[in-house]
Amino acid sequence: MIENNRRLHDLRQPLNVIRLAAGNMSIRIQREADLPSREYYASKLDLIETQVEMLAALLDEIAGGDANDR
Repeated sequence: MIENNRRLHDLRQPLNVIRLAAGNMSIRIQREADLPSREYYASKLDLIETQVEMLAALLDEIAGGDANDR
């Protein structure tokens, strides 16, 4: 059980980095009003965030949904 928790933690760590980086990029893109491709980049970041959320939910399901496994 402890080994599985460690593996789940190891899988969640890069997801958190990706989530934070995508969020920071979204904020930056929103602030850059003159960015010609802002909508394109925003849509790609939304896709990244959606996929990260889906994978995080799957990891939660594998862990049995126990918040203490995080």
